Amino acid sequence: MAFKRAIVTAVGPLQIKIDGDTVPIPFTPESGIDPATLAVGDVVRTVLSGNQLLVVYRMWTSAGPGSGSGYGRGFYGHGLYGHGVV
Repeated sequence: MAFKRAIVTAVGPLQIKIDGDTVPIPFTPESGIDPATLAVGDVVRTVLSGNQLLVVYRMWTSAGPGSGSGYGRGFYGHGLYGHGVV
């Protein structure tokens, strides 16, 4: 199992580009969050297990770290980012 950060490149259908890649993945990933709540440029956390890729949560919005809602804002705002939690 591998956790990867990715950037949302399109939302209808959902497309993401994994950090370090030059192009978005060539398929629509499964998502544990409603893709309608995402915007192009949002940073999301994904998990890859075998040949399954799942978007787990939004880390922050396109406005930058600490600007998102939910997990991204909470983890970042409470100092857990960079301590192995996120």
